[in-house]
Amino acid sequence: MRRHYAVAAPAMGSRSTVVAMDRSDRELIRNTLFTIAAAGALAGSFGPWLRSGASTRSSFELLDLVERLGFAPGGPFDVAIRAWPLVPLLTVVAVVACWGRRTTLAFWAGMIGALYVGGVALGVRNAPSAGLVRTGWGVDVSLVSSVVLLIGSFWLAGASRVLPQPPVDEHGSE
Repeated sequence: MRRHYAVAAPAMGSRSTVVAMDRSDRELIRNTLFTIAAAGALAGSFGPWLRSGASTRSSFELLDLVERLGFAPGGPFDVAIRAWPLVPLLTVVAVVACWGRRTTLAFWAGMIGALYVGGVALGVRNAPSAGLVRTGWGVDVSLVSSVVLLIGSFWLAGASRVLPQPPVDEHGSE
């Protein structure tokens, strides 16, 4: 059964415009926003995360430098640094699964990718400044995109019943 939803938006003058949205329209909008958020997280990870004078470093170069200097000898941070190259794979898997209607896979890949990218970006953003080293736009883009991707993951999960839904009474209302 197709459900139609009406969205009213004020137009020029005193009348309202009503646009009927069915499930496929909402799915298209959701998947497009999910894809844009994943692309933003991915683009941000390749963008400049640190600036020092005229040189910049992406998240991949930054984490390689952290590993080479020995700031993370063993432990969970070392594992997180070594797994960072999986970020592009996670975002691509999330998007492909989203468009392929593999919502459980899209939810988990999107959520893990968003938390991973967002957590590292937040850590870099909140790190004490060394004076000559400043954060680049890649950190902010990654952080904002990962929040949107996390929201999109839960929107995807809620719309596709990956997460438990509230009970519905016999009259069809919640």
